[in-house]
Amino acid sequence: MHGEYLGDPTATDVITFALDDNSVDLAISVERAHQQARQRGHTFCAELALYIVHGLLHACGHDDIQASDRASMRAAEKDVLVQLGFEIRSVDDD
Repeated sequence: MHGEYLGDPTATDVITFALDDNSVDLAISVERAHQQARQRGHTFCAELALYIVHGLLHACGHDDIQASDRASMRAAEKDVLVQLGFEIRSVDDD
């Protein structure tokens, strides 16, 4: 899907499809969530929650291409995940 819709053949964790002003679809790789959770040392549920939050932040206009934007997005992810009771290690330490 990453290659088909975004022109990038590499594996990804979540793709956000904004359908209209009120609807969004998230395509989440459950397989990648299992792999990343093991590698990062946190639970599968925390990794899955990260993907959902990340995708929804994209739908709300956040981006993570530029380093400054990525830092802002990571802070927003952490804020939401903490409020939901999830603890994750930094995803940029991979």
